[in-house]
Formats: sequence, structure tokens, C-alpha cells
Amino acid sequence: MTHTVHERSRHLPATEDASRVVAIAIATPIEAELVASIRVVSDRVSVLYQPERLPPTRYPEDQRGYLAGEEPIGRVDPTLFY
Repeated sequence: MTHTVHERSRHLPATEDASRVVAIAIATPIEAELVASIRVVSDRVSVLYQPERLPPTRYPEDQRGYLAGEEPIGRVDPTLFY
């Protein structure tokens, strides 16, 4: 069964300190809509997402990207990774 962020947030246990902020750092390329859906879960959620600081991706769904000093060598066939 798949749940959205909003559905799961209803089931999260309440903390004793209601003023506590939960910081979430996202270090992988994801859709802006997903980041927005995380941000609206609660006023206590602080999301840090700076996609411009992530390395360029090598293919769709790439979680690593090019490393510093690594030279792109042509285009990678994304079907090799599925």
C-alpha cells in the first residue's frame, strides 16, 4: 500500500516538545512538488533543499551524479540501470 506524505504524517507520534523543529536535508535530486509536499506537513518541519548545489545527473533517476573532477564521457544509456 502506498501512502502520501500527508497520510503518513497523521500517524507520526507527537513529541513532548511541540515547539521542536525537525530539520530535513534533501541531498538527492527530487521533484519540486515532492519538496513542497514535505514542507506543508507541519510548521515544525524545516526543509533544506538546494538542487543547484547538487552535481549534474548522469541519467534519469541518478542519485549520485558526476563527482568532482569526473569528466562526463558521452551519454549513458539509462536502460543499463534497470
